[in-house]
Amino acid sequence: MKLPVRFLREVDQLEVAGRTIGPFDEGERAELWRWEAEVFQEEGLAEVETLQPIELKKRILAEEMGQGLQPLPASFYEQVRYTLKNLAGKGDGAAIDQMTAQLRTLLDRRVMKLFRFIFSPEDVPDVPPEERLLVNVISPIVERWMADLVRTGEEVTRVGTEEPV
Repeated sequence: MKLPVRFLREVDQLEVAGRTIGPFDEGERAELWRWEAEVFQEEGLAEVETLQPIELKKRILAEEMGQGLQPLPASFYEQVRYTLKNLAGKGDGAAIDQMTAQLRTLLDRRVMKLFRFIFSPEDVPDVPPEERLLVNVISPIVERWMADLVRTGEEVTRVGTEEPV
């Protein structure tokens, strides 16, 4: 997964593992694969942009006000993971608790909207891959549950087995 970075210095074009990276100007923002972002940060060339509490609050508000799923960058959950890892490295338990609580609120709003697509996972809008995976995993479970419910005169079975409940 990729992470957003901001370049602290000008970086010339580089060839890494057969891939061209750059060039980048000082102050320029880009999304890099996590390992690339971490190398650039370790070398003092860029800094990974961590997620700020205000950004989560804005996303929560947008989800509460909008009927449909609000756009999230594809790298959103990777950025959340990186930010939490960064806070853990600093030993900032209070900030971790705050971010986790805000994330839970955001997910509460988004998961309810994602569940609208359980019966038509192919219609899920452009969402981060983690959310698409959630819908794709839950959809067959709900489909099986629904099939068990509508059987007439048959026993209902556990998901993944033929054993009656």
